[in-house]
Amino acid sequence: MCIVGGRRWIAAGMMAFFVGTASFGQPAKNAPPSTEVRPLDGRGLQDLVTHRNGRALVMNVWAAWCLPCVEEFPSLVRLDSLYRNREVDVVTLSIDFEDEVDGKVRPFLKRMRATMPSYVNAYPTPSDLIDAILKDWSGAIPATFFYDKHGSLVAHAVGQRSYEQLRELTEQALRSSARR
Repeated sequence: MCIVGGRRWIAAGMMAFFVGTASFGQPAKNAPPSTEVRPLDGRGLQDLVTHRNGRALVMNVWAAWCLPCVEEFPSLVRLDSLYRNREVDVVTLSIDFEDEVDGKVRPFLKRMRATMPSYVNAYPTPSDLIDAILKDWSGAIPATFFYDKHGSLVAHAVGQRSYEQLRELTEQALRSSARR
């Protein structure tokens, strides 16, 4: 888990060096890379969560400098591939700075062959983003939030998770949608 102190993101210089020079995980096969990264602010997040069109939502918050985030990312690509046609949207939200999108975020997404919608934090402060997602969340990453088809938060996981764990929480969001 990448550490967040005082509700601010903390990046270790060495970790940024290692993440920037290494390639982790296996990208999805035969998937065209998506390099569009859109800024996400308060209104955008509210629309993303509440306008579900009958689909559950899995939203992963990550950063290019966070080793556990980078290691977990292939599982998210795999999850997106499995659920894309099964009533679930998987999206990623980078907390890297907006001016790092071209140099860090897009190249990483391309290397991972990620095709899910990708965003970058456009909130004024990290605390604003944290409060908008879940006030009780410490801000530690990776963090994944699971919403049902009605936009209700069903579960969240802080820290790196396996594909199997992410899949079980996704299924939980789908089951919760069916009960309503």
